[in-house]
Amino acid sequence: MIIKNITTLNKFVFWIAISFYMLVAFVMRQSGLNPNSLWLDDQWVATLIKSESWIDILTIQVPVSVGFLIIIKFFYSIINDPELSLQIFPFLCGLIQIPIIAILGKQLTNKYSIGLIMALFLVFSPEISTYSLRVKSYTLDSLITICLILAQVSWLKNNNFIHYSRFCIFASLALFFSFTSVLVSFILVNLPVAMNYIKGGKTNKIITYTIGYNIFIFLVYYFLLRYQSNPMMKEYWSTEFVNLKEFKPFVTFITNNFLSIFTNSIHPNLYFFLVLFPIGLICLLLNKYTRNIGIFVIAFYFIFFAMASLQIYPMGGVRTDIFSYPVVIIMIGLGFNMVIIHSNECLIKLVRRSRNVIAMIQLRNLLKYTDIILMLTVLLPSTLFINTRVNDRYYYVSNEDKKAVYYLNDNLPDKSGLIIYSHAMWAIGYYGKWKFENIFGSQNNVGVAHNFDTHLKRNNTLNFSTLIDGISFEKNINKYTKIINEYLEKDLENIFLIITSPNRTILNPILSAIDAHNYKIVEVIQFHPHSIVRHYRRN
Repeated sequence: MIIKNITTLNKFVFWIAISFYMLVAFVMRQSGLNPNSLWLDDQWVATLIKSESWIDILTIQVPVSVGFLIIIKFFYSIINDPELSLQIFPFLCGLIQIPIIAILGKQLTNKYSIGLIMALFLVFSPEISTYSLRVKSYTLDSLITICLILAQVSWLKNNNFIHYSRFCIFASLALFFSFTSVLVSFILVNLPVAMNYIKGGKTNKIITYTIGYNIFIFLVYYFLLRYQSNPMMKEYWSTEFVNLKEFKPFVTFITNNFLSIFTNSIHPNLYFFLVLFPIGLICLLLNKYTRNIGIFVIAFYFIFFAMASLQIYPMGGVRTDIFSYPVVIIMIGLGFNMVIIHSNECLIKLVRRSRNVIAMIQLRNLLKYTDIILMLTVLLPSTLFINTRVNDRYYYVSNEDKKAVYYLNDNLPDKSGLIIYSHAMWAIGYYGKWKFENIFGSQNNVGVAHNFDTHLKRNNTLNFSTLIDGISFEKNINKYTKIINEYLEKDLENIFLIITSPNRTILNPILSAIDAHNYKIVEVIQFHPHSIVRHYRRN
């Protein structure tokens, strides 16, 4: 009866604490919801959601998972808000993974307190908090990582063919929602089967699903995923790929990129707890019952490193590493568990040596309450930590691009010229009133990392492409200037220039060319240092 009551009390405290942590995460992050305008990197995703049909989304080749695009398009279709509709799903993914990692911690250790510790680290992960407000799939990636590990734990606990088949199906489908899921699922599916085979166990029943999963993964990669990358994407992430040819760059990569996937996973004020990672890993490897978990961790980082070496997936790109952060947090939690287990064992040995029977009985009774005591111990200092972090909100990147575009919607005459500064193409596509088209790499040799440009279908409009004659416009200023001059020879009476996220290297040739064609500045409307409209009139 006492044991049952203790269990009930543990559950109660656990879910109260998890609810509290979710509330804290919501309060910290909600300030970034529904900003004045989406940031540049989110605007290009937004143009896809606005313009592409449900069918088109299934076929476009961009570095965002099909499943993610479909889900946020659904929210876009039911929520009448251009920012919140696209943010809500990543935001929910950031919140939902808090209780799920807590449940996983409980499943792995049979301790509610360890699940609570894992949840705490996740709540205060700066990158997970930040990217739960961005229109990208990074928080979905980390959520799927947690769910895959939880699904495997469920299979291993039940140890039957039905659970394994369900796990393989889930692992296969996860690939359509998260590219990075394959780095996790490949190990989780194949490693237990391989370990069982090495030990001489029977694998006849599950080998069919294992082979099926591997074939499916290969086909998806060959026919779909390999086309999601492009030369510009590899160039953009070049510093996040391993250089195996030279020793010094290799050492630099290890000390910077590889170590950053650990340090960026948790809040800087909690770095001390990273020491629990190697402690937990060593303990897992030394224990025959937990050795498979330790081997999984080693295999995970080995494959991650191999992917970076083959220039398939970057390492150390911060946002691209978010999918791996739960693994670090889980290992910290397991390190905690190992410390608790060994501390309890040492305490029992000391009391045993004293040969004090009463003390031994009292100690064993006390250890029954270890979980609840640890949960309360975690809650008290974390509450103090929360008080210092609540004001450390994860504000959205500030800009007023929407206001700049809305100004043009209301004040740009049909016969006036419009020059769209290169970075503004997605903002004016998403927020503008004009029809536009997305030009993908296969259509026009587009060289931007996400593989498409957005061009307005409007008369007297100069749309710049990211590549000019196969060369990035940033490296082809002469050709860039020539295009501007050809446009200005139309002798338009009024010209409007929209500028967002300005780069002087790109912007200066435009300004110089306009001045050289006898245009006089009428008005400069600066909505934000990153969001400007300039109105010119010919002299």
